[in-house]
Amino acid sequence: MNGSAEPRVHAAGEGPVWGPTGLLAWTGCEAGGACGIFADNPDDAQPPIRLSASINDIGLHWSPDGGNLAYMSNHTGDWEIYLVSTAGGFARLTNNPAHDGLPAWAPDGSGLAFVSNRGGAWGLYLMGPNGEDPHKILALGPSLPNWTMQRLSWAP
Repeated sequence: MNGSAEPRVHAAGEGPVWGPTGLLAWTGCEAGGACGIFADNPDDAQPPIRLSASINDIGLHWSPDGGNLAYMSNHTGDWEIYLVSTAGGFARLTNNPAHDGLPAWAPDGSGLAFVSNRGGAWGLYLMGPNGEDPHKILALGPSLPNWTMQRLSWAP
């Protein structure tokens, strides 16, 4: 780590995820009230950078190359899946009146899995890395309790 005896805290939060390049990302808020997704290299003395601006940006999942984070947010009033680049820039990957969330990258970066209640029932979906061609691959049933607290994982 950074060699100091005391751990440093720049922004408290939850849902931490390690990236393949050594960055740590989480959702949280700074003491001054700025909230969103933060990314940090815990091995340097630099403060974390804030990549987004909503405490509701959750369910983070790093792309295999470490350049992007897929996440879900309801900052527009509906849960959708977004992409934020560590170099800056956002993309909305889903745009559907149903809830879309819990993105998980394919190990080779060729796409993302996610859950949705499109059509009135929950299912597991796949889409391309830019949100193209979302399609259901598995029915999950009529209810998915506490779904925003769940996580998907894609094994290699």
